Amino acid sequence: MENELLYEELLYFEKLVTDLEIELFAKPYGQDFFPILEWNLRNIFKLRRSMKDKEENEFYFNWLNDLYKRFISIRDIAYANCNIPLGYYLNEQASITHLVYTNNKCSNIKLYSDSGFIFLCQFHQEKTPSLGVRENFGHGYCFGCGSSFHAVQYLMEFENLTYQEAIQLLSKIYLIDIYGNPVQENDPLVLKYRKSLLSGDFKSLLERGYSRTIKRKDTYEVQNSIQKFEHDFATIERIKRHGHIPFDNRRKKYFLRMPEFN
Repeated sequence: MENELLYEELLYFEKLVTDLEIELFAKPYGQDFFPILEWNLRNIFKLRRSMKDKEENEFYFNWLNDLYKRFISIRDIAYANCNIPLGYYLNEQASITHLVYTNNKCSNIKLYSDSGFIFLCQFHQEKTPSLGVRENFGHGYCFGCGSSFHAVQYLMEFENLTYQEAIQLLSKIYLIDIYGNPVQENDPLVLKYRKSLLSGDFKSLLERGYSRTIKRKDTYEVQNSIQKFEHDFATIERIKRHGHIPFDNRRKKYFLRMPEFN
């Protein structure tokens, strides 16, 4: 009986996600589209976490996991279709932990929250780590000097770049193609950040945070944290196979074009 109810629920989500995939390219969606996506994502997330014997119910769990990934893809594409400024989108796509980790000077990086790590601050001299980085919020804050930043701001301040230069560099690091990007693949900064992103040590760091987070009580913040970690793992795999995300900014402003659906 339990499996029959689960099967019916999965059939409902399967039909819903298929309809959304078909309609996604038929018309643009406004901000009212996102509550529908978020509500269903939370329900799928809760259902996935509530499944007990995953080996015995491997078929259902794999099906549910596939639906979860498809809903995440639809949400990303819907965001891209709403003319959100590219800087905002890049802050969502980037891993703030990755950027700070690339320039890390601390031999022992510790977790200080569900999705947060603490580093030696890179904007002032200190001996005790006080730079907290929250992966699910895409934000860093130093409790010592008060420095506060997201991904684009971090590159601007640490690498001494303009806003436009930081946008171009971040796009190239994560293989997000914007029209007329002058940054080349062999740029030293691209190579530096790309190397750290693909390193085994960085992935192990993310896995530490992920392993701790999935053990936490199911809350909206925990859901966001898990989604962000899984997005980061997917990004690493995409970069490994050199998968690009195409965008168009030829209208002199950095705006998104809907990417091809995989």
